[in-house]
Amino acid sequence: MKFYRIEDSTNLKEVGIVPQRGEMSDGLHMDDPRHLFNQPDIGALSEEVYVPSFRLRSKAKLTDVISFPINSDWIVSERFKSTFEAEEIDNVQFIPIYIFKKDEAHQYFLLRALKVCMECIDFSNTTISIMKTTWEEEKRIQVKDLNEFQILVESTRLPQGIKISAFKISEKCNYDFIRLDYTYGVPTFFISERLKEILLQNKITGIRYMELDEVL
Repeated sequence: MKFYRIEDSTNLKEVGIVPQRGEMSDGLHMDDPRHLFNQPDIGALSEEVYVPSFRLRSKAKLTDVISFPINSDWIVSERFKSTFEAEEIDNVQFIPIYIFKKDEAHQYFLLRALKVCMECIDFSNTTISIMKTTWEEEKRIQVKDLNEFQILVESTRLPQGIKISAFKISEKCNYDFIRLDYTYGVPTFFISERLKEILLQNKITGIRYMELDEVL
């Protein structure tokens, strides 16, 4: 099954301005452990977590995906959420959030991955970079499977880091939506070609679909 990397749109005719998300509303102090900003970036959130509201920037348009994720969570519309639910995408959680355009509140949701699906990577066709710094590569290596990759991650110490610089997604991956870490330097979402076609048919806005080796 073919997969695409998904990113928020930079088409100004569609989104108005990049990023679209603007200021956070007043509320619970960010130092409070219940605040969204103090939660792990993977796994289900408790209903007790405080989710602040945000304003759109003045030139931003309302789209189904609002650019500038919160932590690793995308901001998506009810229409986006309904599409995922209709397709029974079950490795995600949707958390309500309000987005204000001027003084009008709009119901949106945080799209949160419940797991990282590193088992979906075909490590036999994957190149891994050992990084001296965020931008400087030290060397490239290969591992034979996920177990070897996990051992590499555990044995790598700062300031060194790991970046998956070229990879393929296994034909055995049976998800339509996955999150992968160590790719492109940040946690990234990927969708199957089947789900991509459904999102296109539903005219979901604010999203762009990229090949795995396509440069931003």
